[in-house]
Amino acid sequence: MKKIPFFPLLFAIFSTVAMFASNIREIEFSVILRPFIVALAIGGFIFLISQFTLRNWQRSALLGTLIILLFFGYGHVYDFLQQYPLFGLNLGRHRFLIIPFIGAGLSGGWLILKKVRELNTWTQFLNLLSILILIFPIYQVVSFSITTARGNQQAKQVTIGDQELTIPENPPDIYYIILDSYTRADALQTDFKFDNSSFVDKLQSLGFYVAGCSRSNYQYTQASLTASLNMDYLPELEARIQSGKLNVDEVWSLIKYSRVRQLLEGAGYHTITFETGYEWSNIRDSDLYLRPSGTSSNFQSIQPFETMFLKSTALLILSDTQTKLVQKTINNINYPFKNQILETQFEFNKLPQIPSIRGSKFVFVHVIAPHIPFIFGPDGEILTDTGYYGGKKATPINDEYYRKGYTGEVQYVNTQMLAIVKTLISESKNPPIIILQGDHGARKKNRNIILNAYYFPGAGNEALYPGITPVNSFRVLFNTYFNTHYDLLPDDSYDERADSSIVPDPNPACLP
Repeated sequence: MKKIPFFPLLFAIFSTVAMFASNIREIEFSVILRPFIVALAIGGFIFLISQFTLRNWQRSALLGTLIILLFFGYGHVYDFLQQYPLFGLNLGRHRFLIIPFIGAGLSGGWLILKKVRELNTWTQFLNLLSILILIFPIYQVVSFSITTARGNQQAKQVTIGDQELTIPENPPDIYYIILDSYTRADALQTDFKFDNSSFVDKLQSLGFYVAGCSRSNYQYTQASLTASLNMDYLPELEARIQSGKLNVDEVWSLIKYSRVRQLLEGAGYHTITFETGYEWSNIRDSDLYLRPSGTSSNFQSIQPFETMFLKSTALLILSDTQTKLVQKTINNINYPFKNQILETQFEFNKLPQIPSIRGSKFVFVHVIAPHIPFIFGPDGEILTDTGYYGGKKATPINDEYYRKGYTGEVQYVNTQMLAIVKTLISESKNPPIIILQGDHGARKKNRNIILNAYYFPGAGNEALYPGITPVNSFRVLFNTYFNTHYDLLPDDSYDERADSSIVPDPNPACLP
């Protein structure tokens, strides 16, 4: 601890590990590998250059660590100053930051070279400090991994006393298609001045029932999908799963091992799922888990997490410089949505092929559109104008870009969905069941307002009604086609806090 300075390498990897720990609920483990290796290589290179210059390992470690901290901290300081102007002055500009960072490096280097004497003491202190700062993010990662694994295992064993499904003579395939953030037609008109009646009319002409007053039960995806796939509200689910020894914090495991999935698999259905881009809804152990080649483990493109890592370092200066020499790499850094493009296009291309797969199927697909970032234009073209995703957390830079980006993706999704459902209906051996549903809306004031369309063949539409919410979707489906007798729950909507008061429908025509 006193004589071997390993702290430069630990300080170098800290930023990567901490960012991964902060985002672990959204991403899979493999995305940290390249940033971790790059951070370690950069830290090691700086350390070795310092040693080559000073010829003293301990003093070189101090100088190397100073450079490492400045290098890996630059983007964080830049981002902070952009978010929080000082006295109304936006200091988040390279021309303001580069000089003080160089000054800090030069003055710090002078102190290390001229004033630092107790090298053993400094080495021991910084070795210990570098270990201590890594403990918390590592604990977060390990704790989450253990909790998730335990939750997934226990969720498989949770039974909620369900009714038994009576399988019809010709069991229909069931498609549950989530269109993330797809809002209702009246909200599209109110919030975006966009007329979506043509799409609704075409769905209805195909035999869909479009619930004109439908709302999501919750305003965020995890809660919304947990409620719909388990046919109950979160407080009731949390109370019931206590008997199954599933911790309340692990309730999201019920997306992967849901009541609906268990009922259908118990009745002989095969589950087919798609990679979603969100780790908490990737149902990897389904009978068929579909993902495009080249995602996640794709070593030919830069991943969103890697972009976030690179832009947290002094490489942000290079990114913003846009020199021709590194233009291709910079484009990859500044456009980190290739995985989402591949996943969305793959879903749209693969869904029409599902009817050819033999056996009774429950198909779950979570399409990350028309959710931000807005990357598709109305005709499916890839948007390269950074105004559509150049804001904080890939949001548009202003309301005009938001309106154009959202409605553009709605038009693209509409075109794809109409073609897909036509194929599913025409190519299926038996008439399929299709639920086309938003998990929540777009604008905050209409966040609960969703598209909710049902293709229930035969006389299935008779059980549907304008204000049906996702928590009742599968209750109605099972009652109609599988001879169950579920009571319908109140169609309530809640805001971001799952235990908050009920949010009323803003459309007077939809109020009781």
